[in-house]
Amino acid sequence: MLIGECLPKSCSTQDVLSILKSSSKMSNPRGLSDAVNLDVLHVKKIPGSYDMWKDVKFFIVGGVGVAILVLMIVASAYESYINVHNREKDETRRNDDIEIECQNNNYTHVHENGNGVNGSGNGNAQRNGSSSNLSENGGIASNSVDICEKVVKSDRKKLGTGLFSQILLSFSIISNTEKIMRTEDSTQDSISCIHGLRFLSLAWVIMVHTYLQLFTVADNKTLRIITERNFFYQTVGNASYSVDTFFFISGFLITFLYFKTSDAKYNALMKRYAKKQQQNGDQQQQDKSQYAFTNPTCPQQTLSPDNQTTTTQFTRRTCSRDIRSGVSEFGVLMFYRVVRLTPAYLFVIGINQLAFRYVHNNSVFELNIYDHVNCDKNWWRNILYINNFFPQSEMCMLWSWYMANDTQFYVVGAILILLSKRYFKVSSIVLVILMITSWLTTGYISITNNYKAKIQEPFEMFDLLYDKPWSRLGPYLIGMATGWYVYKCGGKVTIPWWLNLISWPCAMGIVSSLIYGMKDGYLDQWPTAFYVSIGHTAWGVSVAWIVLYCISAKDGILNKLLSYRGILPLSRLAYCAYLVHPTIMVICSYQLDGPFHLHNGIVLVIYAGNAVMSYLMSYAISVAFEAPVVRLLKISKRR
Repeated sequence: MLIGECLPKSCSTQDVLSILKSSSKMSNPRGLSDAVNLDVLHVKKIPGSYDMWKDVKFFIVGGVGVAILVLMIVASAYESYINVHNREKDETRRNDDIEIECQNNNYTHVHENGNGVNGSGNGNAQRNGSSSNLSENGGIASNSVDICEKVVKSDRKKLGTGLFSQILLSFSIISNTEKIMRTEDSTQDSISCIHGLRFLSLAWVIMVHTYLQLFTVADNKTLRIITERNFFYQTVGNASYSVDTFFFISGFLITFLYFKTSDAKYNALMKRYAKKQQQNGDQQQQDKSQYAFTNPTCPQQTLSPDNQTTTTQFTRRTCSRDIRSGVSEFGVLMFYRVVRLTPAYLFVIGINQLAFRYVHNNSVFELNIYDHVNCDKNWWRNILYINNFFPQSEMCMLWSWYMANDTQFYVVGAILILLSKRYFKVSSIVLVILMITSWLTTGYISITNNYKAKIQEPFEMFDLLYDKPWSRLGPYLIGMATGWYVYKCGGKVTIPWWLNLISWPCAMGIVSSLIYGMKDGYLDQWPTAFYVSIGHTAWGVSVAWIVLYCISAKDGILNKLLSYRGILPLSRLAYCAYLVHPTIMVICSYQLDGPFHLHNGIVLVIYAGNAVMSYLMSYAISVAFEAPVVRLLKISKRR
């Protein structure tokens, strides 16, 4: 039993025990309740002994934050200076000013009269009194204009194009904000409905976490029992499927974008090759005809008649080269992902640890989450993305299990994609085997532990099923298969009317049964095993249908809603918003000096506030860490 009392700071544990025993005697003056035995287990003083100014981690996290802030301010000032400088230069070198400068410095004029070549003011060549404009005969005047324009353009581009300038500008608040807040996709053929699905899924996650946040600080605990009996509360209790949408999107994008990028690189390579062959003449054209060039993703070169190497030896060398290339490409893919995600992730871990330490020291509530202890000991598990393999009680940032799963799935997905470049059938078979294995493993664990799903206890099997990759792999693999199909269709999918007629009821039936399928709020053992093993994959199939439909009906209402331009910035901020929103909830709710009286209407208002604050904090973290790292990676790739 927890008792909250406002007492003098000088009160000790013994003093509180005496007060409680005195209270007990006063309530029973005749000694009718001799069996009453009171014992004070712990007295928590508010505030405690923690001093943030003596915490080394506070200075580390704060120092990093201040250093990044100073760098952002300097970069923004530098970008503003560049913009003003280039704008002024553009104005001074426009129209007549450009022409005058070219005439004074860059033009070459020819005057031929038999005694030599002299400069001429009109740019024409005169011979024996007759004039002829050399620009019409491939002469000097036209080349002079081109040279002049190139000189002006190159001079205009000098400022801000160096390597150091590009690195510094990566931290600019101005350009990073423009990129984040841009309401148009960078490419016209992008799958824009993905943004809407990502935003709605995160909104769903924040909603269920808001309910859990308020349940812990509410004084009317019985309202939770009544609320959980409501049929529509299953929307909150079964919100774990929102994360499956994230997994589907990740699998879809890694596959679709990889093959699409490979095609772009191949086309650029072939264009350069064709241009080189055209320059080298007919001899090179004959050499070209002796080889059969294919897409680098499926290298199957044939031998020249003059080549004495046998086909077997050539194939062995090609396979060996493909293996080395695949390992190297896998390393690059993993490097880019880890470097892109980790800086913001690590900074949020630091903030979260400090926030929980402060809340535990100053809150009148007893938190059952000890991130200030777990993050101090086990933060390295998060950075290695293996924290989901450890018990819930030892996890730092409990909600970061998603990050670990998504990275582990990324490893599996990258291997399957690289394998499919040469052995597509083998890769497809492995994908199917992995999916079936995940079903069997999840079902087996559920049955052997006699698990019965309950809407009131969604995290009952957290350590065995909820956050484990074998339980969540299905949607990711479905996303990969869908991404490959869309790529093979060239980004354009055609769905016949009869398939629409069949698929929509099936998809909506799956979604409805997964969310609202718990009759009386629970399921028996065998239905639970089927529910937890197949359910996540079935959700991925439903999301796949929605994506395919939006691609096929780009002018449809559903695609227009999910592709609404205003959602794009929110979608870009989803990663950081997911990381930081529980920390914001803990700071806000545990600053109360007393319990909160729960009501569904108030929950919705607080939910809106949580969403807004999460996105504001997400913008700050994204513009300081995520956006600069992405730009630095692009610079390193170009170099």
